[in-house]
Amino acid sequence: MQEPLPGTRLYILPTGNGLLFAMALLVMLLGAINYDSGLGYLFTFLLTGLALVTILHTHRNLTGVQLRTADAAPVFAGEPAIFQLCLDNHTDQPRQDIRIRIQTRPAPVHSSRSAPISLDAGLRNIELPLPTHRRGWLRLKQPRLSSTFPLGLFRAWTQPSMEPTYLVYPPPHGSLALPSPRGGAGSERRGESGGDEDFSGFREHQRGDSPRQIHWKAVAREQGMPVKLFSGAQPRELDLCWEDVPLADSEQRLAQLCRWILEAEKQGYSYRLKLPDSQSVAGNGNAHQHACLKMLALYPASDES
Repeated sequence: MQEPLPGTRLYILPTGNGLLFAMALLVMLLGAINYDSGLGYLFTFLLTGLALVTILHTHRNLTGVQLRTADAAPVFAGEPAIFQLCLDNHTDQPRQDIRIRIQTRPAPVHSSRSAPISLDAGLRNIELPLPTHRRGWLRLKQPRLSSTFPLGLFRAWTQPSMEPTYLVYPPPHGSLALPSPRGGAGSERRGESGGDEDFSGFREHQRGDSPRQIHWKAVAREQGMPVKLFSGAQPRELDLCWEDVPLADSEQRLAQLCRWILEAEKQGYSYRLKLPDSQSVAGNGNAHQHACLKMLALYPASDES
């Protein structure tokens, strides 16, 4: 969670309704002058005073409201990126009709605006979704907090100096099966022979599995083709290579590799990602999965191999 940014400037200008209200006051003033109407002067100055007081209340409604943003979790292309923030009201004065708007950068093609927010003393968490269509970095403009409380005649707004950035993975698409494990076969042999290994469960059959590991009784009962796992056996290594995906389009290749990474992680394999310009070390776990997916997300879009 980022710290609130002090010294944020607060701006205020008339809304469209505020400009119409000002024009109406001008017409009333001209009418009062033309007809020398004391009642016209009274209503004109009374409404003018009301507008001036409205400026104060609109400005105070945002004064002292601080914004914090949370670290954004990566998403897959096509899923909404959730913009998480926290509004902090340090005073006992309730705040009304606060709106938050965020836009993508460089062009505001996509934006998200919150419903009016009422804020009492303390903190309030807000989540705003933004659509994602492409992998890579999703850069957002500075979030804008605004309010037209109480009468909608003036709009106060502020833009904290923060530009959130989200990492968007490729979509996990593709129909190709995982490649055969390469290396690490000795660990499987230990499981085959039993030894001191403890049975730990089953997983789905994959190409390259030894027939000795298949639970044939389950096959005879038409319960699929499960493969026995042993707790002492180390996971076999998979090489997930760019060249092993026979697709012409680079984005389709990245999507297939993304699906392979998720499957390899789910099935407990140790895997290594190999791209034309880089490769990862062998491993598994959440950190390793993120590192590999990040490599896919930031792969140059112009490179075709």
